[in-house]
Amino acid sequence: MRSLLILAGLAVVTAAASAQLGDLLKGGIKIPGLDGALKREALSTSIKDAMPALRFLDRYNPDRLDDFFALPANTQGRRKITPGVYTMDIESFCLRAGHRAPFGGDGFLYGPFKGLRADVLQSILRNAPAHPDVPQKNVQLLLWAILSQAKFRDLDNTLKVTAATLLKPEDIVKLEASFLEEIPSNMFDKAFAGLPSEVRAALEAESTMRGMFGRTGLNYDDFERIAMPQGEAPKSDVPAGRWSFVKGGMFIRMYRLGTYRHGRIDVMRPRAATWTRDDLGRIVKWDDGSGNSVSVEYAAEPSSRAGGNGLIGYAFKKIRIQSGSQVAESTGGWTFLGRARGKGKDVSGPISSTELDARANDVKFWVEDFDRLIKSFGRKGIKPEAIDPIDVQHFEQGVRASFGEFNNAPEWVVRTWGRLCESIFAPLDGLNDPTLAQEDPTFDPSDVVGLPGYTGAQRAGFTLRRYRDH
Repeated sequence: MRSLLILAGLAVVTAAASAQLGDLLKGGIKIPGLDGALKREALSTSIKDAMPALRFLDRYNPDRLDDFFALPANTQGRRKITPGVYTMDIESFCLRAGHRAPFGGDGFLYGPFKGLRADVLQSILRNAPAHPDVPQKNVQLLLWAILSQAKFRDLDNTLKVTAATLLKPEDIVKLEASFLEEIPSNMFDKAFAGLPSEVRAALEAESTMRGMFGRTGLNYDDFERIAMPQGEAPKSDVPAGRWSFVKGGMFIRMYRLGTYRHGRIDVMRPRAATWTRDDLGRIVKWDDGSGNSVSVEYAAEPSSRAGGNGLIGYAFKKIRIQSGSQVAESTGGWTFLGRARGKGKDVSGPISSTELDARANDVKFWVEDFDRLIKSFGRKGIKPEAIDPIDVQHFEQGVRASFGEFNNAPEWVVRTWGRLCESIFAPLDGLNDPTLAQEDPTFDPSDVVGLPGYTGAQRAGFTLRRYRDH
């Protein structure tokens, strides 16, 4: 009965949309064909829109992640992110037909929804959790229909009901009033001549699918064969586990797990901690206020300076990691202060030029990522020194090296170190708009377009529904 009522309502919406389209045609506006396909992408988010990747976090792989679904929700159903690290295994979706799925070990960068129908696509993903009875395959077919800009009236009743369940009537009017015609397959070579292969693959797949939505007797597998070519995309330069910074002082990383329908997103909100420095500006103690700390003593011998690159190196005498009554100690190693500005050379002291240059090269990547991050937020008046984590990165790298990368270290040491790593980036909360209310930030996976590092691979969308192997 509910489906009949929805379809009856849709008839009214469709009639209004058809009248609206008729007015456009009378005004001399042509329905776009190839030109529309090239200029009016339903979703245009590309790698150029990605938030800066944080390569310096590639080593950070927390040993314990809590269940994202256990977090409290606000009145809009968005989860409030308290300090910690959380994970969710959720439904994911293909947001670009005609492209191969990324390797299982590849990661994604974070991008916003952009394009002609970005708002409608995002609404589908955002509203799906409230309707667990709508199958994941129906959601994916509706996404493909919108991405290919198929005629809404050509969709079968099941997809029309799905649309009416997940979208507002005004969204459906948009879909009915704006569509593209199918380009005959025997015209592909002429229509798409000179286009990059990955662009042509997407346009051909979308055109073919537009025609398929107007035919009967087709099932999900038929659409999947067009949208998901066999084989895997070339290896991406975005590794699994690469973190992106998002508004609210949070970090996320995204994966695909075995199939394009199964995604995982980890969310980290750094825990605040106290960093104590001496008169030279060197870090002497980290303390999270919960009984976990790392303290160091520095050697008395002369420091090592890198004349050309701005780094000043200081040798450790003793390092002490403590959690409650448990203590672990190490000797040796070093840390630096400053940003590397060039290759430089060793001037004096116990640190070799080879080791110094290797560390300086790491710092170069940290600085590049951090500066891009500040620029991407477009905030004026930010004092980098107030939120710059570079010196703390030096400290983390030096202590970790002194402890042999924590290989075979007790579990409590690794856990304590994870707490320190999380707190390193708490100052980046200074990038957020200070006028925002001082409360826990929220996150929903439908905020995110997952962008692969290879342009010929799929974009990914996510919804806050637990993945179940269907």
